[in-house]
Order: sequence, then C-alpha cells, then structure tokens
Amino acid sequence: MSEQFLSVVEATWQVLLASSGWILLGLLLAGLMEELIPQRLIERHLAGERLSATIKAALIGAPLPLCSCSVLPAAATLRRTGAGRGPTAAFLVSTPETGVDSISTTWALFDPITTLVRPIAAVVSAIGTGILVSKFGGSAPSDKGDASEIPKDHCATEEPDCCGDDLPEPSGPLILRSLRKAAGPLSADLAFWLSIGLVLAGLAGALLPDDLLGGGTSLVAQYSLALIAGVPVYVCATASTPLAAALVAKGMDPGAALVFLLAGPATNLATLAVVRGLLGLRATLLYLSSIASGAVLAGLVLGWLHQRLGISPRAVVQDHLHAEAGPVATFFAAALVLLLAFHLLRKFRSPHHAH
Repeated sequence: MSEQFLSVVEATWQVLLASSGWILLGLLLAGLMEELIPQRLIERHLAGERLSATIKAALIGAPLPLCSCSVLPAAATLRRTGAGRGPTAAFLVSTPETGVDSISTTWALFDPITTLVRPIAAVVSAIGTGILVSKFGGSAPSDKGDASEIPKDHCATEEPDCCGDDLPEPSGPLILRSLRKAAGPLSADLAFWLSIGLVLAGLAGALLPDDLLGGGTSLVAQYSLALIAGVPVYVCATASTPLAAALVAKGMDPGAALVFLLAGPATNLATLAVVRGLLGLRATLLYLSSIASGAVLAGLVLGWLHQRLGISPRAVVQDHLHAEAGPVATFFAAALVLLLAFHLLRKFRSPHHAH
C-alpha cells in the first residue's frame, strides 16, 4: 500500500512539474483580462438576436476566466440587461469551455495542435449553439432572465469552491491588481477542482495499465464514455486537463479526451437547470445536443489532423509528463501547491469561524 501511495505522489508531482508554470501564467493572464475588460463593454455588444452579437459573445467569452459555476450569474445578468438568447447561449458555451488558464495548461501537457483546436472548437461550437437557440429555440421565458434565479449560495451548495471567496476589490497599479486577482479569487475559483484533477491525474498515471484504452476499445465506446462522464457532472476546464492528459498517456484517444474537455465544462445538471430558466426547454435541449455533437465533431477533426500531420499525441503527452524538471519547474510546482493549500484551508476553515 505504501509503495502504491508513493507512486501516486510521484505521478502527481510529475504532473505538477509539467503544468504548474503554465497554470500560474494562465492565472496571471486571466487576472489581466478581468481588470482590462469592463462588464459594461460586454453587455453593450451582446444585445438582441443578431448574428454579430452571437459571434461577439463566443469570442468575448472564450478567454474569460469563468468556470461553469461563475459563468451562470454573469449570463443571467447579460440576459436581464438585454442580451438575446442566442448570444447568451454562445457566452454560456465558450466561456467555461476554454480560457487563457486552460489554454496554457493544455499547451503544457498536450501537443500544439490540440492546444489550437480546443479553443477554436469551443468558439465554433458556441456560435453554432447560439444560432440554433436563436433560430429554433421556440418561445422564450416571459422575462429576460433574472439573476435571482441563481441562488446566492449556488457556489457553496452546488459546486464547492468553484467561485472563490468574497475578497475586497484590489487597487493600485494594473500588474499588482492582476497579481492579486490571480492569487486571490481566480486561484480560489480553481483550488478545489484543480486539486481533485491533479490527484486524479496522479492516480491514473500510477495505477492504470499502460494500454488501458488501447486497440481493444473502439472510438465509438471512448467517445460515448467521454460524453457520459462529461455531460452530467461538474468539470472545470483547467482542472480536467491534467486528468485528460493522464488518460491519453494510458492509451485514450486524444479525440475522446477533447470530447470530455469540451462537453464537461459547458454542461452539468446545475447549469442545465439555470439554462432552462433563462432560455426555455426547447432551447436547453438544442443547447445540450449542439454541445455534444460539436464536441464529437471536434474530436474527429483532431484525430484526422494528428494522422495527416504524423503527430503521436500520446508520445507527446508522455514526454511532457516524464521530462526532466529543472529548479524553475520545481519552484513553480511548490508555489502552486502552497497557493492551492492556502485556499483550501481558508475555504474549509471559514464555516467554523462563522460560528
């Protein structure tokens, strides 16, 4: 048992060494974006059901550092202030499916083609979903959405630690404000699920057979399992990336991994319930089916590109996970562990202090 435990710790540490620097860079970039992009600008460009508004919603949402929990109140606010159902749906898809933090983590663990295809697929899927919802979504709910439809304690009750803690607004120079956002609410946003994802990646790397999902498992089965695993439960885009990389290293088709990475963040039972209230039942069914079909299509395109370009994504992932680490990578890994531990301890101790 102790030998297996040490193997899991070592595998988890290898994932941290490969990805921590890029995760921290992604958090810093996310902090910069949150400081530089005002909410008023987003609301002004997403009004109505115009195709241009849907495209803007997908493009604006793609780099934003919001998880599938924290995107819900943002989408409800957009809907209430006049955003159409199409732009709202597009924003709900592209925002949690990708972001600067998840892109940097993908670059750290996967090949450049996967890193490029993931955000492009998220944006294209978001635009397609927005168009379908706008054109064929049926009658809208009587109002334009209400942020009160999302309970104030949604983050605490539905998805623990996904939205971070209420911290005072940072002030001072831009870079310092961005650093404080990155080290504060943005990393608190990821702490719980990123820790889970890293540990699961370590478990998969240490305990699963090397050819678990090799030639004996069909693509249809792998894609189906990826959808079944991703659609109903909460999956954070950044936190799920190390787990997907570990599964690819064990033989999972990278296209199936991409299906999981795209379908999971934009769909879970809590999200679908809120989408039903904001957009209506028919629009919600279109939303779900469009995300699923878009993820599968993106996975197939990724597999075709790998084949045409002669890339072995499994070998690339294995190289990333087993590369020799220098002192800089060790420093970043230790820094990320301390940051995650700080937010986890702060989160789990806060209910006791409240009493």
